[in-house]
Amino acid sequence: MWNINDILVADIGAGTGYFSLRIVKKGGTEIGIDIDQKSIDYIEERKSYLSPETSKRLTTRLSYPDDPRLDGNETDWVLIVNTYYFIDDRVNYLKKVKHGLK
Repeated sequence: MWNINDILVADIGAGTGYFSLRIVKKGGTEIGIDIDQKSIDYIEERKSYLSPETSKRLTTRLSYPDDPRLDGNETDWVLIVNTYYFIDDRVNYLKKVKHGLK
């Protein structure tokens, strides 16, 4: 059984941070990943409303349309919501996602 305090989640297509912010508020650690700099900036701005303890568990990362920019064995879970449709070469993209999973 997973304890949310022990996991790192990569939210691919984080957008406005809807899920990212909720995960860190529940005690998880999160990487909000998006291809849009405006989305990354928006999440960073919303982080300022979190407590310092909560804010440090949320990082953002600008990615590429064909690469989520995950390091090898970096994350425990990957969350992709309303983004899968926009990924062009899904097989290769998901291979890169798999590389990032522990």
